[in-house]
Amino acid sequence: MAHMWFGVLVTMKWWNGLWLKESFATYMASLALATNSEFEDVWENFYLRSKQSAYLADQLPTTHPIEVKVPNTAEAFSNFDSITYGKGGSVLE
Repeated sequence: MAHMWFGVLVTMKWWNGLWLKESFATYMASLALATNSEFEDVWENFYLRSKQSAYLADQLPTTHPIEVKVPNTAEAFSNFDSITYGKGGSVLE
């Protein structure tokens, strides 16, 4: 639901804002699970899945800042990665 709302229905002005909408959706999905469900290990899973994959991606030569300048739409698709989702969600945590 978080990704449906923030990832699809809330549209940023340009692709530079991709990180915020996807990071916020990632964080809110975990927050909703932690607050409104019987799952007690939500934040452990967030760390083990989202944060760890972001840490690994951040060590590669292809790493990039969470927010990047996007000169055209074709280059926007390279930013759908664990840095945008996992690292961005961790920053908001």
